[in-house]
Amino acid sequence: LVKDGVNGRVFGNEDELAKQLYELLKSYPENCNTDLDRYRKNIEGTARWRENWDECAKDLVVGNWINEKSRRQDFHWTIKFLVFALSYSVMYWFAFKRINKSD
Repeated sequence: LVKDGVNGRVFGNEDELAKQLYELLKSYPENCNTDLDRYRKNIEGTARWRENWDECAKDLVVGNWINEKSRRQDFHWTIKFLVFALSYSVMYWFAFKRINKSD
């Protein structure tokens, strides 16, 4: 994750982003910005996005599934329910159409 001023910059809106980019790049390429070098150096050895996701956010966002077998069973029940709902809808549609046809 970004630590403001240590391994990157944090912004709250497009104006802040524009100002930060301007400050960061205004002397490029004549004077290489030392902030970029510092950010690059401080990123080395830190966890990657996937590692941060697994450690910090995954369980909060998608839940903590017990295991692969449980996941497959949930998927199969979802498919069975969808097939049932679709079949019921088709039967209801044909019955409704038949009733309206006989009027």
